[in-house]
Amino acid sequence: MARISVSVLVPTKNNETTIGTCLRSLSRQTYSDFEVLVFNDASSDRTLEVAESVAKEDSRIRVLTVSESRGIAAARNALLGKAAGEIVVFLDGDASCPEGWLEKLVRPFEDPEVGCTGGPDRIPPDHSLLSRCIDYSMHSFIGSGKMRMSGNPLVRYLPAGCNMAVRRSVLDRIGNFDESFVIRGEEKELANRIRMAGFRIVHVEEAWVWHSRRPTLSSFWRQTYLSGKVRVEILRAAPRVFEWPHFFPAFCVALWLILAFSSLFSTKMLSLWIGVTVFYGCLLLVDGILGARKMGSTGAFFIIPVTSAIVPLAYETGTLARFLEKR
Repeated sequence: MARISVSVLVPTKNNETTIGTCLRSLSRQTYSDFEVLVFNDASSDRTLEVAESVAKEDSRIRVLTVSESRGIAAARNALLGKAAGEIVVFLDGDASCPEGWLEKLVRPFEDPEVGCTGGPDRIPPDHSLLSRCIDYSMHSFIGSGKMRMSGNPLVRYLPAGCNMAVRRSVLDRIGNFDESFVIRGEEKELANRIRMAGFRIVHVEEAWVWHSRRPTLSSFWRQTYLSGKVRVEILRAAPRVFEWPHFFPAFCVALWLILAFSSLFSTKMLSLWIGVTVFYGCLLLVDGILGARKMGSTGAFFIIPVTSAIVPLAYETGTLARFLEKR
């Protein structure tokens, strides 16, 4: 393809253990015409020091920093304000990429109708068993309905902000990230606007990156809970992009709670509630068996039922909580 200029934008906060690997993986890319802009979003660890050290090794890398954070969308917009590329690519500070990643992610922009591309994110194989179980549950049918993956017939594909490219002229037309999305969800809202403007969003399966997962169950619960809350904000910002599978988990939790309450007054409802609960528990055990076989780890059998339960339960709780909150 004809070479077009690319800006790789890396927002990062408290990623001292991963930002060096991230930036060095960018230095090894086979694509030639690109710059790297790093935005240190008020990190409290050594992220800035590490990023600046790597930048001295590669003149294509520039580091920006602020002392007070205004959220992920504001960080991405700050990077966009400094980017010179015709294509802007987003990579998280806790992700890294193989040598041909950028080449593959940018290639679909040969088609002028393509406004955005994205690729998968995989967990490094040397990460902890818990993190690998979390990754499995995020992609399994029982855990998440595979809604993060391309090709799901129930929902339209939306790229993740850790591995995403956008044509700059498209942003000039529709605007940058909505800075009301402070913690997460900003890339989904932007991708919805890109699609509504008539541009194609392409999933590039071979343009994958390594991406860390949450290290604890509590942090994974919080991440998923916030995703559920953000889904309501995306719906409020663009009601036309409603897709029922995103809210089906919230419906199931609400129904389960209603059955639980009704079981206090009816033995039939108690039997129904027990039956539903046992059935779901069996599904989680099946997911544990499938995941343990796939990962080749007996220990995964005992972890995956928990991580796969967190995906819908935390997401649903966040969705219901946001619906009940005042706007």
